Amino acid sequence: MPVPEFLKNPLSLYEIAAQYWDLRCYPTQYVFSLLALISEDKLEREKCIELGSAEGQEEWLNYCRRPKRTVLEPVPCIMIGPGTGLAPFRSLLQERMYKQTASRETLHLFFGCRYKEKDFHCKEELEKMTADGHLTLYCAFSRDQDDKIYVQHKITEHASTLWKLINDERGCIFISGNAKNMPDNVKDAFIEDVFSKVGGLSTDDAKSMIKMMDEIGRLQVETW
Repeated sequence: MPVPEFLKNPLSLYEIAAQYWDLRCYPTQYVFSLLALISEDKLEREKCIELGSAEGQEEWLNYCRRPKRTVLEPVPCIMIGPGTGLAPFRSLLQERMYKQTASRETLHLFFGCRYKEKDFHCKEELEKMTADGHLTLYCAFSRDQDDKIYVQHKITEHASTLWKLINDERGCIFISGNAKNMPDNVKDAFIEDVFSKVGGLSTDDAKSMIKMMDEIGRLQVETW
């Protein structure tokens, strides 16, 4: 097939992305087989190989076609932002809303505060996103009952869902907020309850997994 005249001259990456690539298409199994060739992350590469194989057709259907996941849609964001740690995630959520890429399947927010009726930041906005199907929201209100409930307890409660998001769908973890105890408590919940109890990893392997995620940017912490 001859090359069209308009493609014979050099094009910038921006021109190709803006004018010729269909980035809102649903990725085929062939797309995943190509991604497997260039991925530098071992776990990601193995997942792409699986999704691109004949044996992985059902998994590909569940991951891409049935939820209508596009090429542009990011493998899921798990955001842990109690208190003012919500601020950077609110910005991300608003950006996704603006770009029309917000989905409850890919945006998971763990928010915590003392009282639901007194210090639930952006309550109406977050609840509307949830009701409209743009966000999955998990809330921990520590003082609304006798036993204090924090975000790490919600992580434990939803450990099975989180393991699937991280292990099967290559989800990333973002932690934002108070630097005192919260980050370590959250990491411990992932290690002990998500990776070990649900994922079946030994404690050492679970710690290695969280370290690996940190090294390749799939775990990021911004605390103060």
